[in-house]
Amino acid sequence: MINFCLYKQIASIVLAPNFPGWLAPVSFDWTRFSEFCGLTATLTGTWVAAGLLFGAYKTSATSDLPTALRVASLTWLAAMPVAAAQLVLATAVESRTLVGTEDFASAMPLAASGIGEPFVTASGVLALMTLWRCVYALFREALLMVALMAGIGSVSLQVIHALESARMGSGL
Repeated sequence: MINFCLYKQIASIVLAPNFPGWLAPVSFDWTRFSEFCGLTATLTGTWVAAGLLFGAYKTSATSDLPTALRVASLTWLAAMPVAAAQLVLATAVESRTLVGTEDFASAMPLAASGIGEPFVTASGVLALMTLWRCVYALFREALLMVALMAGIGSVSLQVIHALESARMGSGL
């Protein structure tokens, strides 16, 4: 989630109209850093809370691919509206306007103020987290298959050795 927020922040800075260019001297902006930290805390906190609510951190949540996708989707459905509401409230408080839309966009975090937001961020989180769950579930299934094959191979070798020993002992 931190990498996703970092990607959003960097992409927003690069696509901003006041981007100084790649050869400009590097400078640190505390406002942009606090926006990044706020966005990261919001998305990570809501995802973890929703994951705990839906049992996304249990072993059974990734027992197979359909279960992993279902749990990730339910977690996303609970986390993203809460994250969007928290970003809107934080923005309204920062811009000192709790009603109306004047000066609302200028107070939004840079990474959450692009075209199509908040839907772009929400769809990015869904894609990232379902992909991660799929990879993990498939990795677990592959490990299970390797362990199963190793067990079958071990039993087969033991049967072959037992048959050879029985054959040698009987003199055949």
